[in-house]
Amino acid sequence: MMRYLVICLIIVACQTKQTTITPTHNDGGYELSFLKSQKPVLGDSITIYGRFKDVETKEAIKIGAVQFYCMQYFADSLGNYTFTIKRPSTEIFLTGSAVGYRLIETDQFTVGENELVNINLFLSQDDRPLINCEGIPSNRTIKQ
Repeated sequence: MMRYLVICLIIVACQTKQTTITPTHNDGGYELSFLKSQKPVLGDSITIYGRFKDVETKEAIKIGAVQFYCMQYFADSLGNYTFTIKRPSTEIFLTGSAVGYRLIETDQFTVGENELVNINLFLSQDDRPLINCEGIPSNRTIKQ
């Protein structure tokens, strides 16, 4: 009986955490999770943090930016971002972008008191061709 219990504990302890990526409209996605802060946050604020990753390779994207309403927050050299804001009274959403990748937008979500919000953003590479503006004269005049 004891041997059976030890084997069960080992199996449970070795299970990996399964996370699902919520898909977005352009092959990217995001993981969203909420954690209760161990200590009360000053005022009525929340912390949002996460990491930019390539959706195919799962490697960090180092030049990402998160937009929350009119504010923009940039990722560090490891693809991590974090910011603290006053807790909104309505549902919120974020957009994530990076040079060479398609923009993604999360679904709307509500944040409770003293919560930490972890949002890992998975961006897909933008395979659309760049517009080549060579050969267009810069001194063009508009005829009236």
